[in-house]
Amino acid sequence: MRDPGMVGIMGLASVIQKATQVAFKAIGDIPLVCTYTSVGTPNYNTTTGVTSSFDEECSGVKVLFEDYNVREVQESNGAVLNTDKKLSIAALDITSEFGGLLIPKASDFVTTESEAKWVVQKTNIDSAQALWILQCRKSA
Repeated sequence: MRDPGMVGIMGLASVIQKATQVAFKAIGDIPLVCTYTSVGTPNYNTTTGVTSSFDEECSGVKVLFEDYNVREVQESNGAVLNTDKKLSIAALDITSEFGGLLIPKASDFVTTESEAKWVVQKTNIDSAQALWILQCRKSA
């Protein structure tokens, strides 16, 4: 038997996810419009000797860029550099080319309109699964 309280919570999560997506659209030009690239798993072809992967891109994603504060950098024991950025993305905005949502992971990257590339180091999502918070480092 289904717990009626859980149905309400699951329904609430959906409402929060949609509200987060709407909020990102409503704040206009504050977030940067970027392309999110999910890096595929490398596959080695024994016949050709070539390693390849299939990357998925999602363009037009609104991303808020934020600096880490001094305390966050100091308490990270070197995991967060003072040049890293905290990127916030509405979870419903990162969609696969084949439908469905992409799940961010380390080694994926975000490219800004100015062609700056930010590589994902660590991922977190809020409890309603509405907002991804990504620790990203600018690629050299």
